[in-house]
Amino acid sequence: MRDYEGDRDLPSLVEFVAETLVSKCDLENSAKTCSERALKYSAKMMMKGNEELKKEVARLQGMGEGKMKLSLKSWIAERVEILKQILGEAEL
Repeated sequence: MRDYEGDRDLPSLVEFVAETLVSKCDLENSAKTCSERALKYSAKMMMKGNEELKKEVARLQGMGEGKMKLSLKSWIAERVEILKQILGEAEL
């Protein structure tokens, strides 16, 4: 875990929490750590090629920069983490 070093406003803090502190789906231990929604998403994404996955990561990261509800921002962050696990951190 890392310390919060962002701006001292609510939107910045909410974004930090959504990206950093929310429990994440670990595909190696998916039965215990992933929601049904995350499992369905990961199964769908595992069928795609690396280039498609990289494009999806870029798309989601772009979407995550916009203003939205915390639940949507968390779901975007969770999907990015799932894609990173599928690709392997080194490929990003």
